[in-house]
Amino acid sequence: MDRTKKFGISAGIIATGVLCEVLFPNSAAGATILTVCIVVGLMLPPLLDSLSAAEQTMRNPTAKSPAPNPQSASRADVVDRYLRSIRAGDSGELENKVRDCLREIAACENWLGQAPSEWERLRQWRRLVSPELRGLALMLEEQFLKRQQELAQLKLEQDTDRLWHAHLPIINKFFEIAERKVSILDDYGDERWDVLPREISACLLKISTAEGRPLSYQDLRTLRKYGHGLSLPENYRSLATRLEAAFREYHAASRSDMPDQRLKDLSGSEFEVHVAHVLKANGYDVRGTPVTGDQGADLIASKAGKTVVVQAKCYNGAVGNKAVQEVVAAINFYDASEGWVITNSVFTPAAKALAQKNNVRLVDGSELARLEKAMQASGSNTSSE
Repeated sequence: MDRTKKFGISAGIIATGVLCEVLFPNSAAGATILTVCIVVGLMLPPLLDSLSAAEQTMRNPTAKSPAPNPQSASRADVVDRYLRSIRAGDSGELENKVRDCLREIAACENWLGQAPSEWERLRQWRRLVSPELRGLALMLEEQFLKRQQELAQLKLEQDTDRLWHAHLPIINKFFEIAERKVSILDDYGDERWDVLPREISACLLKISTAEGRPLSYQDLRTLRKYGHGLSLPENYRSLATRLEAAFREYHAASRSDMPDQRLKDLSGSEFEVHVAHVLKANGYDVRGTPVTGDQGADLIASKAGKTVVVQAKCYNGAVGNKAVQEVVAAINFYDASEGWVITNSVFTPAAKALAQKNNVRLVDGSELARLEKAMQASGSNTSSE
């Protein structure tokens, strides 16, 4: 039966229901008849198609589809064209594309009578056709879904790359802040990795705010509370994963740049000698202070008219306020330009806050390994001032 006749029958059934409603207004029977007619009218065309396909199968159940080899040029061209038409957000349209592709292949290969109708559900159609056609449909569904997933992943990676490169200053600041907080040892002597999810959350909030669409607390809740970003939008969840992986690499590189682990075995005086050698290698004139009555300075370094008092601390734990207080006193006593505390370890948050307040420079273990670069930068800044 052709499409015009099918639509004519459907329209006639629906019109009958409407007529009953007009003839019996405000009647439950009229309303019921109208509902039944509408449902039957809409379901009739696909039902007739299914019956037609079933009849063909029953008449010749062993008949195979006349479709040629799947690798034939016409079929391959049709499939390739449909694959190229798929977009990343087409997941809801994949069934329509598979059905349309099957119909176009059928038209090329002269088995359109066995193809699914334009509105027929593929699951229902597959139950009524030959194994060859069923396999073709499943193959197309698999290929189209795989292509859609590849495009969605590519789009996600592109969105993540855009966020990363557009907000590099924020990300670089995140590395600095997270490195400082993670590296502060807890009371058990372990690094504080529990702070990393909160720092990633803060970084994402900064980036999303800069994007003009700040994330909500609801978006960030699982990252803050449980350390994973399942509640985040997909692009920010991908960015969170990339931030964590990149920070772990950054942290590992920072740890590998630390001075030789044998520094931990040096005595206090041996560590002072090591620091003096580093300063001298960077162009500083270095002299020691009295072993007793040093007034808070272990070394006094001079360069380009600038005098720096240095407190050297070889610790296994975190260096606290006392070292900063000592170097603050030494600045006044020796009339120095500035004061530094240099350690092979890390500093407590209180020590960092006090140092910032008093303009004291803190050099931890990882920065000590990069002291040459840091010293050169400090010298350049001093010259420009």
